[in-house]
Amino acid sequence: HLPMSSKDLAVCSSFEKPRTFFDVPIRYRDRPVGVILMTTVDDPILIPEAQREYIELLCSFLGTALFNAQLFETVEEQASEISVLNERLEEKVEELNILATTDKLTKLKNFSYFQEELGKRINEYKRCKGDSELSIVIVDIDHFKRFNDTYGHQGGNIALFEVAKRIAKETREM
Repeated sequence: HLPMSSKDLAVCSSFEKPRTFFDVPIRYRDRPVGVILMTTVDDPILIPEAQREYIELLCSFLGTALFNAQLFETVEEQASEISVLNERLEEKVEELNILATTDKLTKLKNFSYFQEELGKRINEYKRCKGDSELSIVIVDIDHFKRFNDTYGHQGGNIALFEVAKRIAKETREM
Protein backbone atom coordinates (compact mmCIF):
# COMPACT_ATOMS: atom_id res chain seq x y z
CA HIS A 1 0.00 0.00 0.00
CA LEU A 2 2.98 2.33 -0.32
CA PRO A 3 3.69 4.52 -3.31
CA MET A 4 6.68 3.38 -5.33
CA SER A 5 9.67 5.46 -6.23
CA SER A 6 10.68 5.95 -9.85
CA LYS A 7 13.60 3.54 -9.37
CA ASP A 8 11.27 0.86 -7.98
CA LEU A 9 8.90 1.38 -10.90
CA ALA A 10 11.83 1.02 -13.34
CA VAL A 11 12.86 -2.27 -11.72
CA CYS A 12 9.29 -3.57 -11.89
CA SER A 13 8.90 -2.62 -15.53
CA SER A 14 12.12 -4.45 -16.42
CA PHE A 15 10.47 -7.79 -15.73
CA GLU A 16 8.91 -9.45 -18.78
CA LYS A 17 5.78 -10.53 -17.01
CA PRO A 18 4.13 -9.30 -13.82
CA ARG A 19 5.28 -10.84 -10.58
CA THR A 20 4.19 -10.57 -6.97
CA PHE A 21 5.79 -7.81 -4.95
CA PHE A 22 5.12 -7.55 -1.24
CA ASP A 23 6.93 -4.98 0.82
CA VAL A 24 6.26 -4.14 4.46
CA PRO A 25 7.83 -1.21 6.28
CA ILE A 26 9.92 -1.76 9.39
CA ARG A 27 8.99 1.03 11.75
CA TYR A 28 11.02 2.41 14.61
CA ARG A 29 9.09 4.86 16.79
CA ASP A 30 6.43 5.20 14.11
CA ARG A 31 9.02 6.13 11.47
CA PRO A 32 9.86 3.79 8.63
CA VAL A 33 13.52 2.75 8.93
CA GLY A 34 13.57 -0.12 6.51
CA VAL A 35 11.47 -2.42 4.44
CA ILE A 36 11.11 -6.11 3.89
CA LEU A 37 10.66 -6.61 0.16
CA MET A 38 9.50 -9.97 -1.13
CA THR A 39 9.06 -10.79 -4.77
CA THR A 40 8.42 -13.88 -6.78
CA VAL A 41 10.85 -14.66 -9.57
CA ASP A 42 8.41 -16.68 -11.61
CA ASP A 43 4.65 -16.54 -11.55
CA PRO A 44 2.61 -14.19 -9.43
CA ILE A 45 1.16 -15.66 -6.24
CA LEU A 46 -1.52 -14.59 -3.85
CA ILE A 47 -0.29 -14.09 -0.29
CA PRO A 48 -3.04 -15.10 2.15
CA GLU A 49 -4.14 -12.55 4.76
CA ALA A 50 -2.82 -14.70 7.65
CA GLN A 51 0.67 -14.76 6.10
CA ARG A 52 0.59 -11.02 5.45
CA GLU A 53 -0.34 -10.42 9.10
CA TYR A 54 2.48 -12.74 10.18
CA ILE A 55 4.98 -10.80 8.03
CA GLU A 56 3.68 -7.50 9.40
CA LEU A 57 4.13 -8.84 12.95
CA LEU A 58 7.67 -9.85 12.04
CA CYS A 59 8.37 -6.30 10.83
CA SER A 60 6.85 -4.92 14.03
CA PHE A 61 9.13 -7.24 16.01
CA LEU A 62 12.15 -5.99 14.05
CA GLY A 63 11.19 -2.40 14.85
CA THR A 64 10.88 -3.31 18.54
CA ALA A 65 14.25 -5.07 18.40
CA LEU A 66 15.83 -1.92 16.92
CA PHE A 67 14.22 0.15 19.67
CA ASN A 68 15.50 -2.23 22.36
CA ALA A 69 19.00 -2.23 20.86
CA GLN A 70 19.02 1.58 20.90
CA LEU A 71 17.69 1.59 24.47
CA PHE A 72 20.33 -0.93 25.56
CA GLU A 73 23.05 1.23 24.02
CA THR A 74 21.69 4.29 25.83
CA VAL A 75 21.56 2.41 29.15
CA GLU A 76 25.14 1.19 28.69
CA GLU A 77 26.35 4.75 27.96
CA GLN A 78 24.49 6.11 30.99
CA ALA A 79 25.82 3.33 33.23
CA SER A 80 29.34 4.20 32.10
CA GLU A 81 28.72 7.90 32.81
CA ILE A 82 27.28 7.06 36.24
CA SER A 83 30.36 4.97 37.01
CA VAL A 84 32.66 7.88 36.10
CA LEU A 85 30.53 10.29 38.16
CA ASN A 86 30.63 7.91 41.15
CA GLU A 87 34.42 7.76 40.95
CA ARG A 88 34.60 11.55 40.86
CA LEU A 89 32.19 11.77 43.77
CA GLU A 90 34.29 9.36 45.82
CA GLU A 91 37.39 11.47 45.07
CA LYS A 92 35.56 14.64 46.15
CA VAL A 93 34.32 12.98 49.35
CA GLU A 94 37.92 11.99 50.14
CA GLU A 95 39.11 15.54 49.40
CA LEU A 96 36.39 16.97 51.65
CA ASN A 97 37.31 14.54 54.41
CA ILE A 98 40.94 15.63 54.19
CA LEU A 99 39.93 19.30 54.21
CA ALA A 100 37.62 18.74 57.19
CA THR A 101 40.24 16.94 59.28
CA THR A 102 43.54 18.56 58.30
CA ASP A 103 45.00 21.92 59.32
CA LYS A 104 45.86 23.87 56.16
CA LEU A 105 49.03 25.40 57.58
CA THR A 106 50.67 22.51 59.43
CA LYS A 107 49.15 19.68 57.39
CA LEU A 108 48.52 17.91 60.70
CA LYS A 109 45.16 16.56 61.79
CA ASN A 110 43.01 19.23 63.41
CA PHE A 111 41.46 19.35 66.90
CA SER A 112 38.11 18.02 65.70
CA TYR A 113 39.85 14.97 64.23
CA PHE A 114 41.87 14.60 67.44
CA GLN A 115 38.68 14.52 69.54
CA GLU A 116 37.03 11.93 67.31
CA GLU A 117 40.14 9.75 67.11
CA LEU A 118 40.75 10.02 70.87
CA GLY A 119 37.20 8.80 71.50
CA LYS A 120 37.77 5.81 69.22
CA ARG A 121 41.11 4.94 70.85
CA ILE A 122 39.71 5.19 74.38
CA ASN A 123 36.79 2.91 73.42
CA GLU A 124 39.23 0.47 71.82
CA TYR A 125 41.39 0.54 74.96
CA LYS A 126 38.37 -0.14 77.18
CA ARG A 127 37.23 -2.96 74.91
CA CYS A 128 40.66 -4.61 75.12
CA LYS A 129 40.44 -4.39 78.94
CA GLY A 130 43.96 -3.08 79.33
CA ASP A 131 45.66 -5.65 77.06
CA SER A 132 47.16 -2.82 75.04
CA GLU A 133 48.75 0.52 75.79
CA LEU A 134 47.29 3.97 75.24
CA SER A 135 49.49 7.03 75.03
CA ILE A 136 48.49 10.62 74.45
CA VAL A 137 50.96 13.38 73.65
CA ILE A 138 49.86 17.01 73.78
CA VAL A 139 52.35 19.65 72.68
CA ASP A 140 52.29 23.27 73.75
CA ILE A 141 54.65 25.91 72.42
CA ASP A 142 55.66 28.10 75.34
CA HIS A 143 55.26 31.84 74.90
CA PHE A 144 53.89 31.42 71.39
CA LYS A 145 51.61 34.43 71.71
CA ARG A 146 54.62 36.64 72.50
CA PHE A 147 56.49 35.15 69.50
CA ASN A 148 53.47 35.79 67.28
CA ASP A 149 53.15 39.38 68.57
CA THR A 150 56.86 40.02 68.01
CA TYR A 151 57.29 38.42 64.57
CA GLY A 152 53.72 38.72 63.26
CA HIS A 153 51.30 36.09 62.09
CA GLN A 154 53.48 35.20 59.10
CA GLY A 155 56.41 34.46 61.42
CA GLY A 156 54.11 32.52 63.76
CA ASN A 157 52.85 30.47 60.82
CA ILE A 158 56.41 29.61 59.80
CA ALA A 159 57.21 28.56 63.39
CA LEU A 160 54.06 26.40 63.65
CA PHE A 161 54.79 24.76 60.31
CA GLU A 162 58.39 23.98 61.34
CA VAL A 163 57.35 22.53 64.72
CA ALA A 164 54.66 20.40 63.02
CA LYS A 165 57.15 19.18 60.41
CA ARG A 166 59.65 18.11 63.09
CA ILE A 167 56.99 16.33 65.12
CA ALA A 168 55.63 14.54 62.04
CA LYS A 169 59.16 13.44 61.11
CA GLU A 170 59.59 11.73 64.49
CA THR A 171 56.20 10.00 64.68
CA ARG A 172 54.50 7.09 62.97
CA GLU A 173 51.68 7.71 60.48
CA MET A 174 49.23 6.22 62.96
